[in-house]
Amino acid sequence: MAFRILHPLIAALFAFGPLFFAMFANSVVAQAYLGSAIALSSLIILERVFNRSLPTWTLFLLMAASVVMICYWALLLASGSGVDSADTFKVLGRLSIMPLVLCAAGLIDWRRPSVIRCVSITAIVLLSLFTLVHLNNGMTTGLIFLELHSNFLGIIGGFAIIFAFYFRRIGRSSILNILLAAVGLIACVCSVSRTSYAVVILFFGIYFIYCLIGVRPITALPAVVLTIAAAITLSLSWPNWIEHPTVQRASEVSMEHLGKRLGGGRALMWQKGKMRFEKNPWIGTGTEAHADWTVIKKNGEVLKLSIHNYYYAVLHESGIIGLAIITAYIMAITWVLSTGHNMDSMTLGIAFLLVLLIHQITEVSLTTGSFMVGIAMWTGLGAMLSGSRSIPVDPRRAVSLW
Repeated sequence: MAFRILHPLIAALFAFGPLFFAMFANSVVAQAYLGSAIALSSLIILERVFNRSLPTWTLFLLMAASVVMICYWALLLASGSGVDSADTFKVLGRLSIMPLVLCAAGLIDWRRPSVIRCVSITAIVLLSLFTLVHLNNGMTTGLIFLELHSNFLGIIGGFAIIFAFYFRRIGRSSILNILLAAVGLIACVCSVSRTSYAVVILFFGIYFIYCLIGVRPITALPAVVLTIAAAITLSLSWPNWIEHPTVQRASEVSMEHLGKRLGGGRALMWQKGKMRFEKNPWIGTGTEAHADWTVIKKNGEVLKLSIHNYYYAVLHESGIIGLAIITAYIMAITWVLSTGHNMDSMTLGIAFLLVLLIHQITEVSLTTGSFMVGIAMWTGLGAMLSGSRSIPVDPRRAVSLW
């Protein structure tokens, strides 16, 4: 199969694939999607290795880290972690598809106009539907994947703004870039999600700082390590800070003006997560074992509540070993991003990665949580990883901010 044909085909697969997975989970269609994703990803990997467009050691490093992470969680599932057998396929599918998305997206040439058009149009249509459903107070559509939580809608809108900026940097300016940014901004505003506002502001702030100091391993690797360390420290200390009079007053002001308390009750969830982690600190309690976070509604429906902190989720589900694996995987991605040829894509990629790590202090999306948010995260990171390994078409782009 010709390499030029594979690029738009893979882009279309990973643009529309999540829709079929969301609609037909635990069905033959979902299995066919996962199988085709793996097969087509393998074809692109083989062609890219033989073309030597991406260093072979880099590819194997990413794939090895992915395999280790997937096998570790599969082991936890097999050992009886509280996940019903009927949900095993869905959990394994969600855990395994994220690294596959990164590998596939990282091996696509995102500078091709056909790829940018395909992804941009799909994102514009989906985000418009998400926003319309949200504005209609979550009207029942029969399609569950269209009904997003306000926080998820806001963060995907924020990612759309970031992707529009990235597409503008690697390609030519077009009406699709403007439409994608506009739809993303509307989604952020309509969601009233404070997290989405912070993500967009943080991304551009970090991006412009790295434009000034330059992206190299010596500036990227320590930044990622410090961000993860700060996130874990904040997660451990926040439940104690919440009792401080100043924080309580800030929470009252937030409730008065926004209708939401500061932290949204996350401190209590984090305290329970800490207790679960302390019971089995090395290997954790198992993937998606949320015994302490089940709520029974009036109609008898049982809900599982998210801990709203990725680092606590990893610690209490997979323990210190799981956190070490995830950290090693993130460091491998950081090394690949910071040793590329395209300075602008390297800068965008490191800024995006740091924002994702900061965002995970209040959400759980990197490997679990919202499937749509996870797909957007890994696709964006893979796209920027791909750009960092390519030679810039216009060298002036490496130094100009716009």
